[in-house]
Amino acid sequence: MPVLALAGGLAIAIFLGLQLASDGSHGSGQGPVVTLKPGKYRTILSALIAEGDKKLSQNSTIEVCFTAEKAKAYISLADLNVPKGWKLESRRDTDNGAEAHLSSPGNAMTVTTSTTGDNYTLVYHTETQDGAMVAVSDITYSGSRIGDCST
Repeated sequence: MPVLALAGGLAIAIFLGLQLASDGSHGSGQGPVVTLKPGKYRTILSALIAEGDKKLSQNSTIEVCFTAEKAKAYISLADLNVPKGWKLESRRDTDNGAEAHLSSPGNAMTVTTSTTGDNYTLVYHTETQDGAMVAVSDITYSGSRIGDCST
C-alpha cells in the first residue's frame, strides 16, 4: 500500500476522530500557565499530507464551543485519547499549552497545543514510514474566540 494512502488514512482518522476523552491519567496535573478562555471559537482546520513531490491539502472552517472544563482539557492534553495500536511516549505541559509524543509501528506523532487565552493552535504532526518511503502529515486547528456560546 502506498505510504501516501497510509498517511492519508491516518490523517483523516486524526482529523475526524481523535478526541480528547477523559481519563486524567497523563501529565503533571499542573497544566499550562495560560489557559484557553471558555466560549465560541471560529476554527480553521488545515490538513497537509506529503510524500516526496505528492501533496494533498484540505482546509475548512467550523465554529466550536468550549466550556471552561473542556477548554482546560483541550489545551493541556490531559485527556488525550491514545488511538488503538499507539503508545503514549511522553506528555508535558508548557507555559501556554502542552506537547505529547506517540508512536506505533512505522509511525511517530507529535501533538502540540498553545494558547494566548483568546486564540489557540492544536497541531498533529505524523510521520509514516513504509520501507524507504516516508510520508508526513500535518493537521492544524487554529481557533480565535468570537464570543460566548449560545445555550
